[in-house]
Amino acid sequence: MMEREVPMRLDARMSFIVIAALVSVLPAASPVSGKTVELTSHRIDQPIQVDGARIGWPDRSILFFSEEEVFIGATNDADNLYLILQFRNPDWARWIRMGGLTIYVDPEGKKGKDFKLKFTGGPTMKEITAASGKSGSGQDRRMPENSEGRGPGANDEVENPFLCYQKKYLAEKAIPMDGSEGPAAAGAMDKEFFVYEFSIPLKESTVKMFGLGAKPDKPIGVGFIWGDMEMKKPEGMGGRDMGGGGFPGGGGGGGGLPPGGGPGGGDFGGGGPDGGSGRRRGPGGMSTPEKQEIWVKVQLAGPDQKSSVEDK
Repeated sequence: MMEREVPMRLDARMSFIVIAALVSVLPAASPVSGKTVELTSHRIDQPIQVDGARIGWPDRSILFFSEEEVFIGATNDADNLYLILQFRNPDWARWIRMGGLTIYVDPEGKKGKDFKLKFTGGPTMKEITAASGKSGSGQDRRMPENSEGRGPGANDEVENPFLCYQKKYLAEKAIPMDGSEGPAAAGAMDKEFFVYEFSIPLKESTVKMFGLGAKPDKPIGVGFIWGDMEMKKPEGMGGRDMGGGGFPGGGGGGGGLPPGGGPGGGDFGGGGPDGGSGRRRGPGGMSTPEKQEIWVKVQLAGPDQKSSVEDK
């Protein structure tokens, strides 16, 4: 498969701050979707507050995936790995609210799935609806804000918003989002962006304190997956069950990685052949979720390392 360089696309309504952040990563961002990407983290002195805001992130620690129109970042201090995902697509925020954002972290630098976090939350449906109206997308206005019995997440109540799994150590369990048992998570709106932040301890897991057991001399593989709606039909809805392909009549996995990784055949990379818009329409005008899957390699930083991004 031929590699393709995708030009940067920038919405005219972005704020000056967002434009400045984009310019800072522009040289490395253009060819990202076609190659394996290694992000060398910048070692920070103070912990990042995991609150769904973009404050505290060092320069060049966030990549812009131009085809998917999504920002992914990683950095670390002496104790934690910090991850951030941000985008402007209200459909994606809705599907994360309903079906969750899954993050796999492999301390061996591969695409292993022995350590998993799943976050089902973030901005409320009311906030998502408001953002959708601002962007000119009308499908949210077709969905009542308090659609009882019409889908998980519709009434903004999530029983277990943050789950952690670690093979051979921890069965999937709900943990607090405040980091009191290791990992922390938050999702919020920051200006026009939906922002999801996480922190994960670098040390090995102990009793009720879960961590990666990462080694500073090895890269860490990190995978972000959303739009993979594996759920049954809600009560009161006719038709067949909804499996991994989302709603009946919709395509599942169209925005994920093709065999062999992203375009260009690398082990890591993002997006799919359709650009990962996640806006295919299903019955009744609702957008149908399409699986998005992006992987990066993160090289942990020592005290004297500066942030940098290299294409491999």
